[in-house]
Amino acid sequence: MQVQDKILSLSEYSIGINTYQGNIVINLTYPEGWQIINPSDESVKLMRDENNENTYYYACPVDGGENSLSSVFKTIDETVCYNKDLEAKVELLNQKINELEDIFAKHSIDELKKLEFVFKPRKKAVQKKKTDSKPEPVEEPAVTENDTAEANDMDKMIAESISRKNNSKMNQEQS
Repeated sequence: MQVQDKILSLSEYSIGINTYQGNIVINLTYPEGWQIINPSDESVKLMRDENNENTYYYACPVDGGENSLSSVFKTIDETVCYNKDLEAKVELLNQKINELEDIFAKHSIDELKKLEFVFKPRKKAVQKKKTDSKPEPVEEPAVTENDTAEANDMDKMIAESISRKNNSKMNQEQS
C-alpha cells in the first residue's frame, strides 16, 4: 500500500504528519479507552500527548528510509486491528448475553442445566485430487506461550471493557 493510501485509510484518527529535528512525526487520536501497541522496531519512538491522552506521536528518523516509515504504519495497524477486534468481540459478547437472557427467561432451570456451548467445526478447504501425487498433510500452527499470554491479555481486556460498559450503563440508569 502506498503512503498516500495509508494516510487516507487512517483519516478517521485525525492523522497528522510533520518533520521535526530529523524525524518524521505521525500523530493520531485514537478513540477513548483504546490500548496502544508499542513499536517492535527500536528506531520508532512512541509518545503520548500531555494535553490529550488519546493522541499519540510516532517518530522515526527521516534517514531511516521506507523501512522506518513502514514500521510506524505496521505498529499503527497493529493497534487499530487489535482494538477493532476487541470492540467486535465485546459487541458479539453483548449480543450473546442478550440471547442468553432470552433463553433464561423462557426455559426452566432443569433445561438450563443442560445448556452447552458448542462451536461449529471449521469447514475444510476442498482440494482437487491429483492422480500422481499423495496429498500433503496440513499442519496446524502450534500455540506458543506467547500466544497464550496474548490470549490471556485479550481476555483481561474484554473483561475490563465489559466492566466499563456495564458501569457506564448502570450510571446512566441511575441518572
